[in-house]
Amino acid sequence: MALSTPSKLIVAIDTGSTTFTVAYRWSGKTVTYLVNEWPGYVPQSRDMSGSAPPTILYFPHGREPPWQREVDMEEDTSEDFDLRRKVVNFKSGLDIKNGPSYEVLNATARYIGTSVENFAHTFTDLLLNYLFFDDQPFFCEYLQGGLKIEDITLVFAKPPGWAISTYDSFRLAALSLGFSNEQIKFISETEALMRAFFSTKVTESEISKLLQVCPFQKQEAVLI
Repeated sequence: MALSTPSKLIVAIDTGSTTFTVAYRWSGKTVTYLVNEWPGYVPQSRDMSGSAPPTILYFPHGREPPWQREVDMEEDTSEDFDLRRKVVNFKSGLDIKNGPSYEVLNATARYIGTSVENFAHTFTDLLLNYLFFDDQPFFCEYLQGGLKIEDITLVFAKPPGWAISTYDSFRLAALSLGFSNEQIKFISETEALMRAFFSTKVTESEISKLLQVCPFQKQEAVLI
């Protein structure tokens, strides 16, 4: 069940509570790849299953996040670290203004001089810059070979209960970097699951397994 788009490259971003998971597929191809390498990644020191960039720690004012470091807050003794910058789950604060986590998130946001909504915006901005706009971006070889931003579609996975207004953090980050509204898609986790179901012909007994993993991922295969 293919996503209908004229784009040459489809990039899927699953926004988790503590990590982003990113996958991509070239138009007309059947193989989808996970983005497994992030700044600071050392293959010998890390398991590939932990290769998504963490959103658990927010650095304001253009600071780079510890993309591939073990994010153990209590043991971090670096000079510029402050435990009040620990954000355990920013997602729950995006939509549920009276939820149990919102006040904590809001206090953290005020302390570092931003808003709850900007957590998602900032990490989306960092991620898209790493993929496409840094001096040596992840897709550098393809961009030098003629791939243009106009050739790319971004697909964000979202929980089905999110209100449309919560998409703005992700959409505005992408728009600010030159993507158009037509290039930015949102897909619910339920819809992503159904795409996986129809595109792989998984059996009914496997549905429960799919429900327990990223909607783009089934074992080692990533599905868009």
